Amino acid sequence: MDNTYSYESGHFPFLDDAEPGFSERLLDMHLFRSGVARYSPSGSTKKDQASFRSDDTLFSNADQIASLNTLIHQSRFSEAQSLARIITNRYPLQGYAWHALGAILLQLGQVEEALQHLKTAIVLLPADAQAYNNYGCAQERLGFMQQAQRSYQYAISIKPEFAQAHHNLGVVLRALECYEESIASLQNAILIKPDYANAYFNTGLTLIKLNRLEEAANNFQVTLKIKPDHKFAQKALDIVLPHIGSPA
Repeated sequence: MDNTYSYESGHFPFLDDAEPGFSERLLDMHLFRSGVARYSPSGSTKKDQASFRSDDTLFSNADQIASLNTLIHQSRFSEAQSLARIITNRYPLQGYAWHALGAILLQLGQVEEALQHLKTAIVLLPADAQAYNNYGCAQERLGFMQQAQRSYQYAISIKPEFAQAHHNLGVVLRALECYEESIASLQNAILIKPDYANAYFNTGLTLIKLNRLEEAANNFQVTLKIKPDHKFAQKALDIVLPHIGSPA
């Protein structure tokens, strides 16, 4: 998810900084609900270890996941939310469904609840860069800018070519008044995705903070070339131009 239009704006130590032991407790809770016991390999017999196997029914139902994806792609978010809740209740280790539920709620503006489900998703899917990105979006919308910064950075560490995470990191860095770093992150997004209209737009907003108005106007103009119906770029350009004269 792209936090676009903001004008201001195992064991996972990353999560446990704020809540020690959270990820371990969460995983235990899921496994308990699923009727699966955790074990310590060093303290288990080979027979015990052999009996501990993953049951596919704990993790997924392919037909339901396919239906969930269809509803999301059709923007039928209320129906998608209901189905995602059914899946997460029936398959509590299905990380994708937790991620989808969090993203859907984020789309619907239910940010506090979205944050909790996305937190579950990143515990179950520690290599899912998109889940970390969406978790960062939820944190950002709740005003937790430094936490959001870390989430976006973590997403990028998993997937360095993730243009959206670079973009979102740039937006958060601007909110934290790290303007040069903000521009660098937004430029990374543009290098990865040259037609990323929102990255140009947010670069323009950051340049305004540095009083580099001509460069800001240029970025708004590029935004409009890429996306003529951009929601805010023309308004921003109209505000900036009187302060620098007519465009070249």
